[in-house]
Amino acid sequence: MISLFYALILAIAAMFVLNSVARILGNKKIELAISLIFTSLISAVIALMLSEGYSGIHAQFIKLNEFSLLLSLAVSLGMILIHLISFREREYADFSILSMFSFIGMLLVIMSNSIVTIFIGLALLTVPTVFSLFLNSKWVEAGVKYFIVTALSAGLFAFGAAMLFASSGSLQIAEQSYDIGNFVAFLLLFASIAIESGIFPFNLWVPDVYQKSPAFITSMLGGLNKKIGLIALIFVSLIIFPYASKGMLAIFSILTMFYGNIAALVQKNVKRMLAYSSISQVGYILIGLSTLSNYGIASSIYQIFSHMFAFIGLFAIVMLMEAQGRHEISDYVGLNKENKIAAFTVAIMLLSMIGMPFTAGFIGKFMLFSSAVASNMAWLAIIGIINTVISVYYYAKLIIAVYTNKAEARPIIISPSLATAAVISLVIVLILGIYPSLLFGLAQGAASAI
Repeated sequence: MISLFYALILAIAAMFVLNSVARILGNKKIELAISLIFTSLISAVIALMLSEGYSGIHAQFIKLNEFSLLLSLAVSLGMILIHLISFREREYADFSILSMFSFIGMLLVIMSNSIVTIFIGLALLTVPTVFSLFLNSKWVEAGVKYFIVTALSAGLFAFGAAMLFASSGSLQIAEQSYDIGNFVAFLLLFASIAIESGIFPFNLWVPDVYQKSPAFITSMLGGLNKKIGLIALIFVSLIIFPYASKGMLAIFSILTMFYGNIAALVQKNVKRMLAYSSISQVGYILIGLSTLSNYGIASSIYQIFSHMFAFIGLFAIVMLMEAQGRHEISDYVGLNKENKIAAFTVAIMLLSMIGMPFTAGFIGKFMLFSSAVASNMAWLAIIGIINTVISVYYYAKLIIAVYTNKAEARPIIISPSLATAAVISLVIVLILGIYPSLLFGLAQGAASAI
């Protein structure tokens, strides 16, 4: 098993080196091939570790167990889709290198066994994303706003880590005793991670940055970066400070759900609507975490998978529409006549976000709500259901627009890379909706591991 871990490290190093060489040669196709091959290799190694019942490596800074391996597999698959979506962009050559740093940061956070590793991982995740937004002058506004909030987040995290070390003398991810110093550290760390993951009221940056960023970067922000923030939240809230988390997470879950869904009701821009939608999805995920139960955590992991692939797959089509200057919900009218694959992808991904049967989103929400009921928090499940009903209105607006006939509709050609990303996402969302046992058993093992 140790040899598999070394193979994982070697694959990451080789991917970065060869990608850099391809960047020097200036060949986008070679860069894409290298990124896909080695990210797929990393996914395969992680999947092999999971299938062989990997018991784990526990070091001072890194920990490998069922939880870190399962989430690393999800992120690796997500990165493959991000590369497919971004390939046709003029800035892909630079983005592919920067995204490698972000990818390493994601894996560091997921495999963290120390507050120090989380801090380094989040920095490696966010700084290259900021640089990506400065690759084009049109994206500078989003880049500046994202830089400001990530700098604030890093500052709060550093103060929280310092306070924790001063109070407890340790930065390991392990439960801490209750005292005022530790509680202040928790508040600082929570505020920092809430900015990263988009929890109300720390999410004011999300709509503007999502709207002003290109679709492929937005797909990474909402599909991967925000999920890494939630994983960091699991470590800080559920492992280090469980005594302070249960009621607090439930309150933030309610506020985040209502804010995201109500704000999304009045949006006309598709990316801005999906930004508020992603905020509400964070609120749903917090339902499972607030139960502090294995079943609730497993349900949250399932929903992280569900929304990750629904969001990224949907943005493959947003990317297609954005290339034609179509940004508003009204611009999607007649898409079914123009490209049936694109229209079907939009419909299924939105239905999954609503939580309709036979989609991954249905299974995720059902388990989240049932975990709340099982933990004597039925009132929280009812609030979640109310928010789901609210969300139907704005999701349905886009679905109706897609399937509304337009007289002057002309066929739209979708590039092979975008089509591949959309189809892979569709397959994952539908398979997890029809055969939930494929993932839920692993999610339960992952929850037990932490």
